[in-house]
Amino acid sequence: MATSSAIMNWNMARFAEALLPAIHSVDPGDVEAAKTLVADVGEQFRAIWLATMRQKLGLGAPHSSDAALIDGLFDELERHRPDFTLFFRALATILRGDSSAMEALLPAPDAMAPWIAQWWAQLDREPINPIERAAAMDAVNPLYIPRNHKVEEALAAAEQGDLAPFLALLDVVRAPYAERTDWSDYAGPAPADDAPYVTFCGT
Repeated sequence: MATSSAIMNWNMARFAEALLPAIHSVDPGDVEAAKTLVADVGEQFRAIWLATMRQKLGLGAPHSSDAALIDGLFDELERHRPDFTLFFRALATILRGDSSAMEALLPAPDAMAPWIAQWWAQLDREPINPIERAAAMDAVNPLYIPRNHKVEEALAAAEQGDLAPFLALLDVVRAPYAERTDWSDYAGPAPADDAPYVTFCGT
């Protein structure tokens, strides 16, 4: 998250630099106001990001300990390297009484047990039915995203004149939240023996 915030700040600073001459020509006094806006971007980004993460984690009203829980989560995700998309879906299955999906994502079944215990403690502050909370989480955590290997398959087929894989993928990502058994092939990451995916800023 810190990296994203730094990138956002850098991009906004460069954008503002490009606009400052035009702003100055209209009203020199607005230059300082523009600088203030740019300086506030990091704080605004963090506030919105934390609100989004609260939804993804099924947290209710904001609490002073939310930021530490969320920051700690990304330390754990970096350490254990589960698939991010599947991780958030697996959290909801824990609320339904099934930890098998989470255990399958981690290097050891109890790899994130301390963090999950902290998460449970946060949830216990509000008397929300676990099944309802899980449904709310599923509504904001997609199961299907345009995975790179699926996009590449669709592009390769389209180059040969076959648009069927592209149209199928389009159908899937237009309905990313509701699980469908016939779409199971779109839910997982690339096969383990796939080469690392390389992309570029201009992609």
